[in-house]
Amino acid sequence: MPCRASTATPSSRCGAGSTGSGATPLPQRPLPHQVRGIVQTLAEFQRLAAYAAWHGTRADAVRALVAHPFVRSLAVAEELYDELAYANRDYLPERLLA
Repeated sequence: MPCRASTATPSSRCGAGSTGSGATPLPQRPLPHQVRGIVQTLAEFQRLAAYAAWHGTRADAVRALVAHPFVRSLAVAEELYDELAYANRDYLPERLLA
């Protein structure tokens, strides 16, 4: 995983591992080989989706959806995005609607 990827890990708030400045992640074993690929793929999807949300366009958002392993084609990604964007059009910036 990239250094800046956000992950959910067990942590310690007090006692062993506590630094006084908040929760401290506890060391974890590497992910099992069987799930490593899907976790990395989903992390990349999340990175692309975050970029699209903060800086991107409709094309960037569709590109993020295509990267999701459950979205099987560009046509499905475009249809899914258009439906989601329409349902949330009051909350999205114009750059994501065009």
